[in-house]
Amino acid sequence: MTSLWLQSLLEWAFRQTYLTIQFFMLAGFLAALPRVLRHQRKQRQRARIHAHRLHALQQSRTAARVIHADSATQEPFNPYSN
Repeated sequence: MTSLWLQSLLEWAFRQTYLTIQFFMLAGFLAALPRVLRHQRKQRQRARIHAHRLHALQQSRTAARVIHADSATQEPFNPYSN
């Protein structure tokens, strides 16, 4: 009895065009959701790695500037000076 009622309910619902469209759109969105979440997680991970690399590059450039500036202020070694 319940199965006949459910079958008739589903048959009626799928004859309604807007209900059918909404059902399949919802099913499509739910099917795509794991892929979208996985893509967002990978993008965040790539952005984090990029930020770490950029920070390391900036640190190395800053260190190189400091070393270069120190070497520019020092006078060259002269073995004959007192």
